Amino acid sequence: MKKIILIGSQCWFADSFTYFIEKGFKGTVIKCNHNTKWFFPNYSIFNKIGFSIVDIKDLQIDKLGLDENTLIISDYNFAGDIKSKSVFKLYS
Repeated sequence: MKKIILIGSQCWFADSFTYFIEKGFKGTVIKCNHNTKWFFPNYSIFNKIGFSIVDIKDLQIDKLGLDENTLIISDYNFAGDIKSKSVFKLYS
């Protein structure tokens, strides 16, 4: 089965991930602790369009069923204290 795993609340256009659900992907969102307040509502949007939400404190990676059919997308600041956006800026 095709799977898409989103790490964090993502940013803009959360509803565009409906595409993956419509194409038969099983969707999971890993809810992170850092949550920027204006993107926090994305979690409820993801839930409404068919993604299951897993809080990072409850995450068991072996239960995600990762394989070659898994697409993983993270937002730019998913690790909290690691500002990965600065890495993107430096290397983009």
